[in-house]
Amino acid sequence: MPIDIIILGSGDSIGTPKLACRCETCEIARKNGIPFSRTRFGILLTHYSKSDPTNTTNILIDTGPDCRMQLLQAGIEDIDAIFWTHMHYDHMVGFGDFYHNRGSLDVLSTEETLNFIKNFRFKVKTTPHPLEPYVPIDYHGLKITPFYVLHKSALTKPIGFLIEDETSKKIVITGDTGFSIPEESLKLIQNASPDVLITDMFTDADTERFKEVHMSISEAIRFAQISNAKETYLMHMSHRCKPHDELETYLGSYEYIHVAYDTQKISL
Repeated sequence: MPIDIIILGSGDSIGTPKLACRCETCEIARKNGIPFSRTRFGILLTHYSKSDPTNTTNILIDTGPDCRMQLLQAGIEDIDAIFWTHMHYDHMVGFGDFYHNRGSLDVLSTEETLNFIKNFRFKVKTTPHPLEPYVPIDYHGLKITPFYVLHKSALTKPIGFLIEDETSKKIVITGDTGFSIPEESLKLIQNASPDVLITDMFTDADTERFKEVHMSISEAIRFAQISNAKETYLMHMSHRCKPHDELETYLGSYEYIHVAYDTQKISL
């Protein structure tokens, strides 16, 4: 059965446009909106049950500050589970908006990240499920395997996810990461040969400053090439990246590498 993906937010912790910034990327974003504007990181997966296609599971990857408006814009009212990649403001602070949730919400991440978020005392009913990196779990017909990535500024050790459905369709979401992820994680991704890879691309210029935190566009292209992914979508873009149309032109020779944008839908 298919999985639908919505890129809720394709931007970084600041978003594009950045407050009080008058760079070209921010000015174009102010004038034109999506796909030039970028809200904070968020991905929604909708999985359709093999036995009953009308039975769906909505999984949210991270809960950034813009989460509420992103879900309203996408027309999503019910979330079954939240999977967190790591503890950073732009990946979890929107969780507080789920205090109105009618029932208990499944929350899944490493025990370290779950404990960190619990300390914020959000008034949300939750059922926590600690994850062990490289140990797959079954969640409503999906096989989900967490793996470590490289994001040294994170307050908890960051993870990505390999997600497989009953038809062997495979999605890899790295979350925030630098290029040099652990060898075990790279092998997991390569062996999966994912149908869709959604990965970090923070800046369009190579710089030592972000090497162990995020990827530049050249590193993201290289990562896509060695991952064996059929299609790759680049996100978590900052205003340091060129405007959307210029990035698309730059990537024009790579048919399978795309610039993600807010509200984008991908179906497997």
